[in-house]
Amino acid sequence: MYSSQSNSHTSDSDPALLRRKAPRYPLAATVDVLTLRSGMSANIPGRMVNIGESGLSAVLAGQFSAGQGVSLSFRLPSVGRAVHTEAVIRHANGLQYGLEFVNSPREQQEMIRYWAAGIQSRKEIHPKKPPLSFGKQGLRTRFEQLKRPLALALLLLVTTGCFALLRWQRGWRELKAEVPAASFDSAAPEVRIPGETMQKLLTHKVEPALSLAPQSGPLRGTVTLDAVIGKDGGVRDVHAVSGPEPLAEAALDAVRGWRFEPYRIRGKAVAVETTLTVDFGPIS
Repeated sequence: MYSSQSNSHTSDSDPALLRRKAPRYPLAATVDVLTLRSGMSANIPGRMVNIGESGLSAVLAGQFSAGQGVSLSFRLPSVGRAVHTEAVIRHANGLQYGLEFVNSPREQQEMIRYWAAGIQSRKEIHPKKPPLSFGKQGLRTRFEQLKRPLALALLLLVTTGCFALLRWQRGWRELKAEVPAASFDSAAPEVRIPGETMQKLLTHKVEPALSLAPQSGPLRGTVTLDAVIGKDGGVRDVHAVSGPEPLAEAALDAVRGWRFEPYRIRGKAVAVETTLTVDFGPIS
């Protein structure tokens, strides 16, 4: 291990000392620096920036002077053994120092050379791809390459949409042909109209027919019905609300045959809900 006073005559201003003897390779790895300070050994951690067969550059967590001797310990990726060597501080830039290996054994040089050869081979196998060009010419070329596939995709989309529309229209026409036209007339009433008003619009009335089976007494009474009159004036839905049960069925059968003038709102025929009454006189 070098002391802080060894090689004190070395200066980083000497161009011969700054000239690198071998190429450097980028490497981010930890490095431990052992030095003497006040007669005691101190271990200073650091981070490598690059390394070569003759030395390395590292950012160290301590102050060093040019010519100061230190001991280094670090590991190279893909190399199983740790490297232990002596070095001299050659130059400094803030906390980043350039260190030159001294008295490095041949084995250490072979380890660094082996690691560097692996770096070179990986670069050859996986060359760096050139950056994508986003200039006008590059965009124009890319557009020309994609124009035909995009046109074909758009044509396929439009064709598929047309076929789907035709199939839907065909299915709708078939559905309308199978369902009676009256079922498309909305039975849901839009407004409720008094029975007296609808009686004035009555154009065809069917009288109720009663069975002549023997009865305990004369049949008479009034049956009240709730009915929905469609847009065409026909009775679409009807049910009994009150009245003698024996008369209700006859009243329902009769009212289903009644016809009215369509009720209009602002000139448009609409379905309405109303109340109808059927009076039965005495039958002896």
